[in-house]
Amino acid sequence: MSSKELVFTCELINGLHARPASAFVREVQAFSVEVILENQRNGRRASGNSALSLISADVAYRDVCKLTITGGDADKALARLRYFIQKELPKSDSAVASSGSSYLPPSLRALTMNVAKGHATGEGWARGTPVCLKEYRFLPNQDHAVYAGVTGERLRLVGALEQVQKNLLQAIEKAELVAEREVLGAHYTLACDPDFKRRLLDHVNNGLSVVESIEATLEHFTHALKSGDSAYLQDRVMDIRDLCDQLMYFSYGSGCLYTPDVLNQHSICLADNLTPSQLLALDHRYLNGLVLESGGKASHTVLIAQARGIPVVVGAEGARELMNTSAEVILDAGLGVLIGDPSREVARYYQQERRKQQRMNERYHPFINRQAKTLDGIRLEVGANIVGVEDAEQAFGQGAESVGLFRTEMIYMQREQAPDENEQVCTYSKLLRLAENRSVIIRTMDVGADKPVDYFELEDEDNPFLGYRAIRLYPEFLDLFRIQIRAILIAACEQPASVMIPMVSCLDEVLWVRDVIHNVQKEMTQNNEAFGTIRLGIMLEVPSACLIIDQLADYVDFFSIGSNDLAQYFLAADRDNEKVSNLYSYLHPSFLRLLKMVMNETRRYQVWTGLCGEMATDPEALPLLVGLGLDEISLPGTIIPAIKEKLSHLASSDCRKLLDQAVVCNSVQSVQSLLKTFRSDFTSRTIFDTAIVNLDYEALSKEEAVKELVDMMLLDGRLLDGSQVEEAIWAREALYSTEMDNGIAIPHLQSEHVLCHSVGILRLRESLCWLGDSEPQVNTIFLLAVPDAVAKGQHMKVFSRLARKLVKPEFIERFNRCDDPQQIIGLLREEIELSEG
Repeated sequence: MSSKELVFTCELINGLHARPASAFVREVQAFSVEVILENQRNGRRASGNSALSLISADVAYRDVCKLTITGGDADKALARLRYFIQKELPKSDSAVASSGSSYLPPSLRALTMNVAKGHATGEGWARGTPVCLKEYRFLPNQDHAVYAGVTGERLRLVGALEQVQKNLLQAIEKAELVAEREVLGAHYTLACDPDFKRRLLDHVNNGLSVVESIEATLEHFTHALKSGDSAYLQDRVMDIRDLCDQLMYFSYGSGCLYTPDVLNQHSICLADNLTPSQLLALDHRYLNGLVLESGGKASHTVLIAQARGIPVVVGAEGARELMNTSAEVILDAGLGVLIGDPSREVARYYQQERRKQQRMNERYHPFINRQAKTLDGIRLEVGANIVGVEDAEQAFGQGAESVGLFRTEMIYMQREQAPDENEQVCTYSKLLRLAENRSVIIRTMDVGADKPVDYFELEDEDNPFLGYRAIRLYPEFLDLFRIQIRAILIAACEQPASVMIPMVSCLDEVLWVRDVIHNVQKEMTQNNEAFGTIRLGIMLEVPSACLIIDQLADYVDFFSIGSNDLAQYFLAADRDNEKVSNLYSYLHPSFLRLLKMVMNETRRYQVWTGLCGEMATDPEALPLLVGLGLDEISLPGTIIPAIKEKLSHLASSDCRKLLDQAVVCNSVQSVQSLLKTFRSDFTSRTIFDTAIVNLDYEALSKEEAVKELVDMMLLDGRLLDGSQVEEAIWAREALYSTEMDNGIAIPHLQSEHVLCHSVGILRLRESLCWLGDSEPQVNTIFLLAVPDAVAKGQHMKVFSRLARKLVKPEFIERFNRCDDPQQIIGLLREEIELSEG
């Protein structure tokens, strides 16, 4: 009886579920054949004649499957199924759901695993003992919940609500992490919400006890939030529950407070859901990772966990059963999976990931203490954006050369009244002492619009972003502005500070600010109060200010371009509005022209100019910023080492030429294409290099070996996206094997994710099976990677030159005698003439 085989990769984003499985069965039933599908990731076999059987094979996106077709119509069925799988099967699936499906990279996908799939929430992975946390509920017993009458219950409720508010304010002050302060601030806002309080009191006034009113209020808001389509709003249910739990505690005392689980070893914890308070109650010394069966990745619990470096997976179906039956688990927040009792092969994959991250850190670490400059020695100061002293400390630890933007409005928000002078002096003094000799730019309060402050009692506006905000409200709140200026002046006794005014649109505003500062200094002198030296600067974020640099230059010491707002105002497009987001881009040629014009003017008048905002964080835009001739860029501290490292490879003369080309482009897409070509050109690497050669590697599978090669290229700055490169390699291998007859495999690709021509070499300690091998054959792997920017087929020319050498026994003999990477490189450069073009 005839038998045929077909290997394919599942391209269904949601996997082989009911609808595509049914379509598959209909195709099989048209022929007199028996079809067996084998999922090579998990080893499960299924009948192609049964939709339920196919679904049980758990075929996920990018899983490699093998069909075995037997019967009289095997040849016809093979031809039809090949066409169906390539052309029609993908159309039987709908777009990926908003919650997303788990993706597994090839080197992990090929392994047999006991896995629960959830939703990715970010980066990071952890390993530990599985712990299922107990269900937490705040319910007072009968001794605590004695009904005290309407008046007594109202007093109990009001007292508890005030205590919750007070407790939250204290927690905000003590919180070390910005994310925790933001979440606690949001809870404080909820605790002060008048509708929340009104509903609670209405229930009490209608004869309910406090516990009953809390439960009724929680039920009301839970229903209201869950009835909507917004996943983000549904995630806020846990915040309401957290607040109600705290109310219960302060109403009835510790007798109703749950006792958190005690962790005594490194653990991966699972719960149906956790409130932020419950998460904070756990011992974070032993909390390696967190699995939430319900809730979304936008929840405040997830936000706090991420801020503390705790990886999280949400919505992992079957996670509880997996945890209960496993002695150890691995949680991968980047892939959204939980793996039970990981095998040696799975553990090897994560060892590779840890090793890659360590090597990546080693690559960037030298730049932490290195002055930021281009390849040709041009300085570009790299400062940090901060919202507090803790941020500055972390940023300086990452190599920040200054504070380019201290957003002081954060110390005005999420509180009942403005910070007084003493509090501000304390904050600014700590920052200046921490900065030592580094410059610090303190932006005065930028409140209004998207940063509302309740005690300012600002009226609602139809268009707040173009309305009453920042400097425009300083005259009305002059006392608060003067207090902030006084605090900065006093703190500047430690060392000079820079004051930056937001949203300046005309010269009159600058002159008004100068008068205020002068009057404050005059009064302090008369009162014999000491104050230090400050520099005055403004943000260039209103287009009108960009057109009067000549007028402003005489009255300010520096400018800082706020790229986010300036691009929005210049292009008349809200970057957060999906309907017009296609019009917003800081790479728009007209916006680049504006920036070039501004820099020409500031250089003409010799005024120091920096830039902050999203554009400063984009590595792809960095050559344009160098071309502009900025004095400084300011960005989050975590990415400073990577930006410094990239800066060191850029030549300022090349960047100026690039900018000149970009400003005459006719679209954002043209600029992006120009940047892509530039990126490939400046990533100068020789094709052969010892950095991508390893002559002594132990691999358990071909996927692991290829991943090691890809990781080496990624770490050497030759690739943009390692996972995409791996996918391209195995997609090509699925079409035809690159294994040769002499123990060598030559996987190859041409991709937009490759930056420069590269040949990586991996010699294995023990031979591996390649595609179709019954016995281990491959002991050496050459990975050939070519950029997509070169002519199509160029990689085949390079490949053929290399392949011609690899079939010659004398060359192989010389190659095998080499036991040092440098010897290998010397041999290849001698024998194979390859151009970079």
